[in-house]
Amino acid sequence: MVELAQSFGGRVKYKYQIIDAIAVRGFPARFLQSLNRDPDITFIKPDGEVHAHLKESIPIIGADVLHNPEGITGDGVKVCILDTGIDNNHPAFQGRIIWQKDYVNDDNNAQDDHNHGSHVAGIIGSGNGTYTGVAPGVLFMVGKVLGSNGTGTFSDVIAGIDDCVMNGAQVINMSLGGGSFSGACDSHSAAMASNNAVDAGVVVVASSGNSATKNAMGTPACGSKVIAVGATYDYNSGTFSWCLQRNSFGICTKSCSDSVAVDKVTCFSNGGSQLDVVAPGSITTSVKRGGGFTNMSGTSMASPHVAGLAALLLGEDPNIPPTEITQILRDTAIDLGSAGFDTSYGYGRIDAETALSALGLPTPTPTPSPSPSPSPSPSPTSTPTPTPSPSPSPTPSPSPSPSPSPSPSPPPFPSPTSTPIPTPAPTPSPSPTQCGNGVCQSGENCNTCPADCPKRTGFLPSCCGNGVCEFFEFFGCPIDCS
Repeated sequence: MVELAQSFGGRVKYKYQIIDAIAVRGFPARFLQSLNRDPDITFIKPDGEVHAHLKESIPIIGADVLHNPEGITGDGVKVCILDTGIDNNHPAFQGRIIWQKDYVNDDNNAQDDHNHGSHVAGIIGSGNGTYTGVAPGVLFMVGKVLGSNGTGTFSDVIAGIDDCVMNGAQVINMSLGGGSFSGACDSHSAAMASNNAVDAGVVVVASSGNSATKNAMGTPACGSKVIAVGATYDYNSGTFSWCLQRNSFGICTKSCSDSVAVDKVTCFSNGGSQLDVVAPGSITTSVKRGGGFTNMSGTSMASPHVAGLAALLLGEDPNIPPTEITQILRDTAIDLGSAGFDTSYGYGRIDAETALSALGLPTPTPTPSPSPSPSPSPSPTSTPTPTPSPSPSPTPSPSPSPSPSPSPSPPPFPSPTSTPIPTPAPTPSPSPTQCGNGVCQSGENCNTCPADCPKRTGFLPSCCGNGVCEFFEFFGCPIDCS
């Protein structure tokens, strides 16, 4: 097959192990028809584009209770993240990145130039004391398959899956996708590669997407062996409008709005018959590229909660097969929506404590904090409450700012037609606000906290934090614009 492609002037980009296919560049279109008649060739398809699907959410799923004193952290489990890369210098990941590759720039440095991948990695396993992820003991394998704009190609995503499997990954997370499929999409190359990875013993988790379709999702989440994850709210806070798609001028062309409540499925979250579970994915706090932490929203943020929980299970029993992990997650999820499975919540919202108890481990109980001695007037402390097509790019999640929606469903590899989109979308940050922390949060604006929320005067003035995505804010004010 390689020799045949080269004989017609094509350059082989990838020869996959995970599926019986090659990716070819520079192939003259005039030869396609004759090759399609070759009995040894199943199909020839054009490559497709994928996009990223873009709070303290860890306590909602109960993972924090497992960390201490039980010490259940997913220690040593290898989690491969296919995304925009990772911040190699962030203290949350130091000493735990064991393999990386940049498929976009063709080198071995998967440095994040977007932020989506670092945020996803932080949810899975940040080990920083300020913010701890679901499984803070995991080892990271990172494939940069999405560029600085949060988009990529299916051929790179499949190459990433291939390398994750070949290099010993136990869990793969893909917060990205493309296309729209109303059922299983196993004939699509990205889903095919993902299903084969599961057959090879790897747990594969993917975000369902943020285009608000309740009976369809993008690939690879729609693969029948992939754990497809939708998003729920992780806070109670009135009503929000989320932009799902913007045009080239930054104007929102598709949106949805919701009355917000904990464990309610978000209006932007895709659903359907292939949805397995849901997890928190709105205003989720995690790592920020360049240092510190930030909030993002989307099914991209929900998927790594599930990947982290899978790592916790494997940390306790590395011999659990992927199919059994899928069943544990389904059986122990908190049933929401209609009784039993439904297309909005799948089997329910994941619960770490119950999932771990399915392994026969003792149910952890949080250490009670000492009760304060009576005082005349105790003062209560307030608890603080931060894309385009399939796989190669993170799936942007709707939030006060828009996220690109996935393109039409792509044909089988290597021609996926849809573009994966990052899930994260800017969302209002937790309250109470902390002016001066570098994040423009809900309740702050350019007048109440100019240190965090930029203000522009003169020609086309703008005010970050006022809820309006103004002309100059599209790239500088995530709370107003995604």
